[in-house]
This record gives sequence, C-alpha cells and structure tokens, in this order.
Amino acid sequence: MNKEEKNFGSFLIFIIIIVLIIVGGYFLINNKKKEVNVNNNSNEQTKNNIKIDENKDYIYFSNEKLLSDELELKYKDINININSNDAKKLQDDLNANMNNIRDKVVKASNMDLNIPKEIIVDDIYSAEMIDYNYNITTKYLSLEVNSYKYVVEERASNAVLSYYVFDLDNGKLLSNHDILSNEKISEQDIRSKIRREISNDENVDIDATLNGEYELSFDKSGKLVINTIVKTSEGNYTVNIVY
Repeated sequence: MNKEEKNFGSFLIFIIIIVLIIVGGYFLINNKKKEVNVNNNSNEQTKNNIKIDENKDYIYFSNEKLLSDELELKYKDINININSNDAKKLQDDLNANMNNIRDKVVKASNMDLNIPKEIIVDDIYSAEMIDYNYNITTKYLSLEVNSYKYVVEERASNAVLSYYVFDLDNGKLLSNHDILSNEKISEQDIRSKIRREISNDENVDIDATLNGEYELSFDKSGKLVINTIVKTSEGNYTVNIVY
C-alpha cells in the first residue's frame, strides 16, 4: 500500500468517525427531547386526571333555584370536580347544608309587618343563604363559603365565612399547616403579618386577635391570603390580609 492509499484510508476513517459522532449526537438529543416531552405529558396527564369530568370546570353548580333576581338570592348545589375523597366529602357536606336551608324562606305576606312595603322584594322577609366564591391558580383551588341570613331590614346578617384549599396535584384538602409547609412560611410569619396590619387601630385588642383562629386561602394571582377576625372594643370584623 503506497503513501497516498494510506492517507486516503486514514481520511476515510476520520470522515466515518465524524459522521458517527454527528448521527449519535442527533439521536441522543432527540431521545432527550422525547424523554422530556414524555415526562411533561405525564405530569400534565396527572394534573388533568385530578378532574372527574375533563369537560367541566373545577367548580360548577347544579339544581339551581332562583329566589330573587333583584336580590341575587339563589339556592344551588356545588360540584367539586376533583377526583378525591376529600373533595367528595366536602361536596356532600356543603350540599347537605344547602338542602337544610332551602325550605327556610319566610314570606313577607305571611307576616304582620310594620315596615314600608317598598323595601320588600319578591315577597321575601328572610332567608338563610349560602354563597360560593372560588379562585383557581396553577397549584391550588381556593373555595370561600359565605353562610348568612338575608333579612329585609338588614339585608345580610350573621355572616360566617369558611375557606377550603385543594392541592391540584393530588386533590388533597389542605390544612393551614399544609399550606404553610408548601409555601415555606412559618406560623410566626403569619402572626407578625397580622400584627403589622392591625397595629395602627388603637381600638384593636391585638393579643386577643393574635390568639384567635385564622384561615388561609389564595387570591386569583396566587398570593396567600390570611382571613381572620379582628377583635376591637367596638366589635369584631373580618379582614383578608394579602401576605
């Protein structure tokens, strides 16, 4: 074999090695992309599978009964479209509460009232009500339940607000402790935030307020909200503090 043939053979081997490197790199990159896509699709599928019905929202309503369009009073069953035992139990409990108040409407025409007739709307004197508000973020579903009594002279009274937060990865109903752990926030951080928000009001009983209970939720932008009752010398009121 002469020198030229040796050089050509070496050059050919060099070209083959380069081609193998390029082809191998191409397949390696493609396989990595496929792996990432499979993982992403798997994660997305897991999140999607948390819904019972993929074609419906996480919260929707059924069995609606309109009491008054003008007063925006309506009875309705809530459907929590999350496939978990926690969601099923809460849904059943809330709908049982709604069912218990559906027939507790007091008609003004059945009463001897000494009030201007102009303030009576749709013949309703009083009715126990439950309203719902909710926010959905990438991680959580926050549900606010407002239980109150409509009375014609007062409109809304005896309101009680409750908050429920679901983890959209696993459908679990989260406690305050769970939320603080997820968000890496301490109990002391929460108490300090409450103190800063209420310290400017001289009527507030700071110690009594800080010793009281609070509930956590999330707003539409995903920010943590502290829902608590502020206790003052003139009465109590509810605040929603964005953390």
